[in-house]
Amino acid sequence: MRQVIERIGVSLLDFLLPAHCPVTGEPVEHSGGLSAEVWAGLQFIQDPKCIQCGLPFAFDTGAIEENSAQEVMKRCTQCLYQPPSFDRARARLIYNDTSRQLLLRF
Repeated sequence: MRQVIERIGVSLLDFLLPAHCPVTGEPVEHSGGLSAEVWAGLQFIQDPKCIQCGLPFAFDTGAIEENSAQEVMKRCTQCLYQPPSFDRARARLIYNDTSRQLLLRF
C-alpha cells in the first residue's frame, strides 16, 4: 500500500512540477535527467589516460601492464617532470562549456 501511495505522490508531483534539464531547462523524463543536447556535449574521459593525473592522451601509448618497469610510459609529461603530490586522480568528464554549465547548476 505504501508503494502505491508513493507512486501516486510522485506522479502528482511530476504533473504539478515537471522535471527539467538543469542546464537547458528543457522538459526531461525524470528529475535529475539531462536533455539530449547536454548529453551530446559531454565528453567522457576514456583510455588511454595518464595513470597518475587521469588526463587523456592524444594517442594510444600501447598496452603496458601497470606494474611493469615501463609504467613510466603511462604517465603524462607533466606528471613525469613535475610529479603531483597525489598518487592517483580521476574525473569522468573533460571540462568544457557543457560540463562547466552542468557543474555550475549542480
